[in-house]
Amino acid sequence: MKYITITSRHHDGFAMFDSKVSDWNIVQRTPYGKDPLKQLADEAHKQGIKLFFYYSQLDWHNPDYYRAAEPPGITAAPTAAIFIPTSMTT
Repeated sequence: MKYITITSRHHDGFAMFDSKVSDWNIVQRTPYGKDPLKQLADEAHKQGIKLFFYYSQLDWHNPDYYRAAEPPGITAAPTAAIFIPTSMTT
């Protein structure tokens, strides 16, 4: 395996990491209570595997989320992806 890409935050606002911005995350809102992305990053680094995060900037629950231009049957606008190599986060 050469790299891993994982969703770190979904456009419903739920984050797979601990966040000071919101408590809508796996650490504060689930019985698991741990940061799996930190664990994955640590192990990927040990194994020499590149790790990338998909982070949706959109948040369906944010009052600024724009829905007016959506055609019938579409429930969310297209999302943008940011891929952050772990070398930039350490």
